[in-house]
Amino acid sequence: MAYDEDEQQARFQQWWQENWKALAAGLVIGIGGIFGWNAWQSHQEQQAEVASTLFSEMSAAVDAGQLQKATELHQGLIDAHGGSPYAVAASMRLAAARASGGEFEAAAALLRWSKEHADDSALSQLAQLRLARVLWAQGDAEAALELLDQELGPYTSAAAELRGDILVAQDKRAEARSAYAQALASAPREARELLQQKLDDLADAAEAQDA
Repeated sequence: MAYDEDEQQARFQQWWQENWKALAAGLVIGIGGIFGWNAWQSHQEQQAEVASTLFSEMSAAVDAGQLQKATELHQGLIDAHGGSPYAVAASMRLAAARASGGEFEAAAALLRWSKEHADDSALSQLAQLRLARVLWAQGDAEAALELLDQELGPYTSAAAELRGDILVAQDKRAEARSAYAQALASAPREARELLQQKLDDLADAAEAQDA
């Protein structure tokens, strides 16, 4: 037994001499990886906090009607944190303010950027829906309809309603009724009354025309 124990100890010592450097290196790498990962996470959290602060400041400037300041803060957010969700949210927030002021070209540019850079598909689709509204306000109904014919996920009902509104303006009432009916089929409860009213108005107009 003693001989076996001595032999095992000798073999272990030999194995240790041959492998201790690799084991030590692996341990160092492992510990370094843990600290590196923690440092990276900490850095990401700090960057997110900075982006969040810039977004809040920009939103406050928009609310105060200080669009020049809001634009500067927005640009700073894009330059430093263009890959963050805050950059997309800020672009959409500023686009809404530009559209409200009749600056449709600027609003459209912001919404196109948001649509292209949003990581979340629903957020990208919301930007697409808003872009369609802006294009229609600019007088480009065909471009708006082209966007509305694409997949819009959770905004399918709102897109169908907007399509109906555009078709009514083009005096395409039969197509508008179809669009409103599609919108009504998947609309949330709070939107159904208005959609039904739009359908009823089209029916009344059709009856008056036939009379």
